[in-house]
Amino acid sequence: MKTGVDAAFISALQNETARVVVLVSCAFASPYRVTNLDVDYYFGGERYFAREVSVGAIVNGSGLSVDRVEIQMANPSRELSAILLGEDQRGKTITITVAAIDGAGQLVGSGEAFTGLLSNYEIDDDRATLRAVNFLVMWKKRSMRKAQSSCPWPFGGSECGYSGGAGWCDQSYDRCAALENTGNFGGNRFLDALAEARIWWGRVQD
Repeated sequence: MKTGVDAAFISALQNETARVVVLVSCAFASPYRVTNLDVDYYFGGERYFAREVSVGAIVNGSGLSVDRVEIQMANPSRELSAILLGEDQRGKTITITVAAIDGAGQLVGSGEAFTGLLSNYEIDDDRATLRAVNFLVMWKKRSMRKAQSSCPWPFGGSECGYSGGAGWCDQSYDRCAALENTGNFGGNRFLDALAEARIWWGRVQD
């Protein structure tokens, strides 16, 4: 997910009056923020630590696929190893910002280049590679169960919740109604009717 940059940033690039830097923010349980500057830098009220950082090209997916990017950064004293291996950080937000900074170290302009989710990573002794995809990846999740007209719950089980004296159920809505337990019916009783229905979209039929 890419957003625009402000006018001051564009002007600084056109006039070649500022240095372009990268700021990477990882919203881990303990936030981790780094920049490719040679000194620590404060941006948005947060401290970004000077690290060796490189960001690969943002790959734009075709159709409904998602954007993705690869970030490589130094792993001094194995600090990233402790964060990534101490707790599963996949799914946490990764934000990449590009900023223009003048010769005095003042921020001229900035823009968010990418925001997404950490999908996977690789770590060795002195380097780490993070791979992130944008939030549209959430739309690719599959349902854990298919829609059906009958109830999927085992009769008398925790989802069913029936505790009466009857000894059987055929998982139909009518039987569930007879047992006065429709509040826990897990199927879609209208599904069979909808499957054969002609549904018109966008205009009224005469």
